[in-house]
Amino acid sequence: TFRDNSIMRGYVNTLLYVGGEVFFGTILNVLGGYVLSRHSKLRSALTALVVFTMIFTGGTVPLYMVVRQLGLVGSRWSLILPHCTNAAFVIMSIKAFESVPESTVEAARMDGARHLRIIFQVMLPQCFSYILVTMVNTAIIAWNAWLAASIYVPTDKAKWPLQLWIKELVAVNAEFMNWTNPNYSRYLVQYSVISIATLPLIMCFPFFIKRLEKGMAQGAVKG
Repeated sequence: TFRDNSIMRGYVNTLLYVGGEVFFGTILNVLGGYVLSRHSKLRSALTALVVFTMIFTGGTVPLYMVVRQLGLVGSRWSLILPHCTNAAFVIMSIKAFESVPESTVEAARMDGARHLRIIFQVMLPQCFSYILVTMVNTAIIAWNAWLAASIYVPTDKAKWPLQLWIKELVAVNAEFMNWTNPNYSRYLVQYSVISIATLPLIMCFPFFIKRLEKGMAQGAVKG
């Protein structure tokens, strides 16, 4: 499996993309959730716009055109920024900040706290279980993603995530029965790579399951 470094390089790329999406996605979710949870004149319109994007999406081609106009095609950023969050996670973040008692926020304002301090020192610690749900789901989606890499970096294999290497390996193995002397050990390689790809999720999930259950249960009750 590790005769060449393509699998390990894909593994490192996947970790990079997962970390980038979770980092930037969490920032966007927290800031967006805080802004849209506050009472303002544009709150309803902006929230409706977010919900609209969740129901009606432009599709792959318009997204590709936007990414190309930004000059991100062919770079690692094209695999991180366009997919680091979505409307569902923003809405979950809105509900997270709405769960914090308004009296707590008002008390912090009276003490002279400004927006960033209110977000990160007052509100976020009280609704972190909600935010953790978005973080873990972002990580899972990013870990399993391969389509974006096949679109934005189709020929640059040095930037391929592990999942795209697995897809290519499975596609090659699907044709090997037509070979004159098929090498059945390729299936062992395929299963080994798939096992390696799923191992981190299996190992990490037990550490988050209780917090995830708590966050989802609270969201269901308060929603």
